[in-house]
Amino acid sequence: MGALLGAYLSLPGGHPGRDPLLREASLLVRYEDLCAQPREILQQVFAHNQLELEPAALERAAAGLHAPTYYRPKFNDDELALIETITRPVAARFGYSPAMYTQPARA
Repeated sequence: MGALLGAYLSLPGGHPGRDPLLREASLLVRYEDLCAQPREILQQVFAHNQLELEPAALERAAAGLHAPTYYRPKFNDDELALIETITRPVAARFGYSPAMYTQPARA
């Protein structure tokens, strides 16, 4: 949750929930949801944008979506606590809870 996103969300009308037209035009897609359910989320995105998606194209696109395996942060407990404190207000707007701030098992 970068400073730019925080600044955007603090602007009048910056949050889709504040403006009916912006809310209707917006679709929030969390990356981990896209990776976990690529077909369903892609269908939602295309439907939201009133676009057709051929089944074969859906399958090709969905097949390439998965959580990355190349990056595993190694934050210590103090760093994790600081990250959680800083990001908590914006993270809550996107449906994240403190219980979700867990780090992958350390190797």
